[in-house]
Order: sequence, then C-alpha cells, then structure tokens
Amino acid sequence: MSESEIIETKENRWLGSIVGLAIGDQLGSLSEMKAPGSFERVRGMDEGTLWTDDTSQALCIADSLISLKKIDLVDQLQRFDQWYTTGYLSCVGWGYGCGPTVKTAIVGFRESGVPSPVTNEPTNGSLMRLSPVPLFYSNDMQKKIAEEVLSEYNKKYNGKIVTKISEIKNYCKAEEYHQKYLEKKF
Repeated sequence: MSESEIIETKENRWLGSIVGLAIGDQLGSLSEMKAPGSFERVRGMDEGTLWTDDTSQALCIADSLISLKKIDLVDQLQRFDQWYTTGYLSCVGWGYGCGPTVKTAIVGFRESGVPSPVTNEPTNGSLMRLSPVPLFYSNDMQKKIAEEVLSEYNKKYNGKIVTKISEIKNYCKAEEYHQKYLEKKF
C-alpha cells in the first residue's frame, strides 16, 4: 500500500467513523431517556431531529487532536466550553443536549482552569464521544504516546483513569460503493 493510499484510508476511516457516529446519535436521540416500549420503533431519520452533545463533543475532541497532534485535556475542555457557551461544532448553534456530568466538568474547569474528574455523576455518552481517540492513535508510535500520556495523567489523578489502549484489529474496508460516498452523492 502506498503512502497516499494509507493516508486516504485513514481519512476514510475518520470520515466514516464520525459520520456514522453522528447518524447513530441522531437516530438514537429519538428514543434517548425513554423506557423500552414507550416509543415507536425507529425506522429512519425524522425531520427536525438532531445529533446530540455526544457528536459535538466528539468533534471537539477530534478538532483538538488534529490541531495539536496530541491529547490535551485543557484544550479539549476549552473546546467543550466553547461548544457549551457558543454552539461551536453544534448542529444548532448552542450547546444542545449538555448533560449534568459534562456541565459539571465544564463549569469546574471554567472556575479553576484545571481539568478534574467528575465523580458520582451518571453519564451515557462517554464511549461515543471518545471515537476520535482510537482513530488518532491507530499505529504503534501513536500508541506509545497515548500510553505515556495515560501514565502521566494517572500519576496526576492517583490512578483514577482506567482505559485500555490497543491496536484496531480485524478492520474490514467497507464495500466499494461506500467508498467516497459524500463525493459521489453531492
């Protein structure tokens, strides 16, 4: 595989992951916080539905990683704050769907200037919004950097950050008709 094919493949993975996240988030918003059986089966996009805070925050994380070429919690929280207060990377121009955990983290950061973990708060979107991290750290050199950063923050926060950093395995390229979908469609 040539260098340009590798770059193109990475770009397609990023685009597919982020677009898929936004679509899944928007579809899921139709039943979010509703009890099973209390809503009709979701069969497609409803007019007027939106992606939620999870996609916006994933975009903030992706933007930070791409801009700085590293994990920077201060930069990510600044972007979260910008999303929350101005609608940066939101689909509606304001911090749509901000949950209590993220709001607590943003307000705490705004007041202290220091990222700190939020404890004893329920959350349901943290896994979704993290998708840019494994995409960014998808090769061995990037894995080493991720492990060093994780170690550094674990020292800083007394080992409270628990995550596994591993290589993406069994990646299958989508069918040809899915490749460069947006370029073909629009």
